[in-house]
Amino acid sequence: MTKKIHKLNIPIEIDFFIIGIVCNDTDYRLSWQLNSILDIKLTKLQDISSKQKQGQALFSHFSYDDDELFLKYDLIKNKNLSALFAPEQKNFDFFLKISGELTDSEIEIMVAAIRSVPEVSIAKNVSLSEIKSINSFIF
Repeated sequence: MTKKIHKLNIPIEIDFFIIGIVCNDTDYRLSWQLNSILDIKLTKLQDISSKQKQGQALFSHFSYDDDELFLKYDLIKNKNLSALFAPEQKNFDFFLKISGELTDSEIEIMVAAIRSVPEVSIAKNVSLSEIKSINSFIF
């Protein structure tokens, strides 16, 4: 008698945006700059553990919950000594994940503000369809 296997596929609802950032500064200095420019209060949390080909890798993580605007900000370092948080986006040093509802114009204003930081070379709204490892951002 053969076993029947049933798989339950539940589509994941994605309610966040990702801004890719190229910056040669350290994670805590970028966090401080973003706090100043976006008027938020990112604080260091426990590093995010991600399963990689080489084993487990840790990525720096800062977070802030804006209870008034119902937004959550997560700054994640993309590059580790031996791994990448989102391997298909190897050009970015950091990702700013913003959970909540924002209009396209609000996102563009944020991207422009991040670009105004002198240490930031590039800031870009990354299309979620470009990120194959989107499940890494769900935590």
